[in-house]
Amino acid sequence: LMEMNVGKGKPLALDRTNTRTLEYVNACKEAGQELAVPVLDLWTALEGPSDRRALYLLDGLHLNDRGNECLAEELRRLVLTRLPHLSPQALPMHLPDWTQRGQK
Repeated sequence: LMEMNVGKGKPLALDRTNTRTLEYVNACKEAGQELAVPVLDLWTALEGPSDRRALYLLDGLHLNDRGNECLAEELRRLVLTRLPHLSPQALPMHLPDWTQRGQK
């Protein structure tokens, strides 16, 4: 794939190979470690470079229903294990519970 680098007027080759993507994944994980922030490794969750990854993608890039379910589950797991203070059970309730509707 080619795109124009508008600032320099030169073509820029986009490398979307599995090898290049894995380099990006590893760089993100390394940055997360350096900054002490959790990183959701969706690459591994979607089975990385295997042929099965296509089961999670609509068009080779965008997630399908199964991919979105995987993302939601991985994000839920990350919040519960690495950010438990952000779990739904730990967050304060700002509005009355729906069962208290109409009560004073």
